[in-house]
Amino acid sequence: QPNVTTTYRFQTRYKGENLIYNAGFEQGNIGFKSDYEFMAVTDYGENQYAIVTNPFKWHFGFQPCSDHTLGMGNLMVVNGASQPNSIVWSQTVNVIPNTTYELALWVASVNRATPAKLRFKINGKIIGDEVNAGENVCDWNQFATFWNSENESTAEIVIINVNTAVSGNDFALDDITFFAHNIFYDEITVNVKPEFKIKMGADVTICEGQSIQLNRMGDVAASSMWVPVNGLSDPTIQNPIATPDKTTKYVLSAISPDGCQASDTVTVNVKAF
Repeated sequence: QPNVTTTYRFQTRYKGENLIYNAGFEQGNIGFKSDYEFMAVTDYGENQYAIVTNPFKWHFGFQPCSDHTLGMGNLMVVNGASQPNSIVWSQTVNVIPNTTYELALWVASVNRATPAKLRFKINGKIIGDEVNAGENVCDWNQFATFWNSENESTAEIVIINVNTAVSGNDFALDDITFFAHNIFYDEITVNVKPEFKIKMGADVTICEGQSIQLNRMGDVAASSMWVPVNGLSDPTIQNPIATPDKTTKYVLSAISPDGCQASDTVTVNVKAF
């Protein structure tokens, strides 16, 4: 209901397919690189990781967290490194130039002490804010940020842990996604025409058998119609002659040249002679 002519724009984002291979680690230890050492069965110390369904079985100091995807699938569990800027996870994907992408993943602490602090890079540049895994163990938190490819055709996505604490600093990753945001939109203009006004004035009184002209005032109308038609000389003109045989309430509906509608009423009171 705009007061003036207004153009409205509807815009929506359509997410493309996830470009990350083995995003939920359900295929095991494949599709990505890491500076950490892969230890499939048991954790022997810092700077190690595994793909497991239960972190507790890999390290007795960790909590038995379930994965984010299914509650019973794989996750990547990491014993944080004391070396700064060690790559936790990285993968390179093909991208379309001049396209906006969204990077998202889920992270949870598996040990309450000194939660991990993750940073994210694409093609060597840090994107988004630092993500703290949090002190609530097994509590999955999502990180998401946007990146525009500009003139790039590939994106090297890197996750690093800037926390170098030896004690604690243990976390899990799951459901890494990277997809294009395709933007579609359309517009519609609501044209607001000038207000159309008509007015009949005060009610009138006549004696039985008499006539009176109904005087319409206001803006010029393209068409008019009176109801009821009883007692009117012509119900389609603006100022008909009314000769009702009893008190009658007439309603005039009119349409302006712009197509706007308006109406008003007048009552002709008929007195017995």
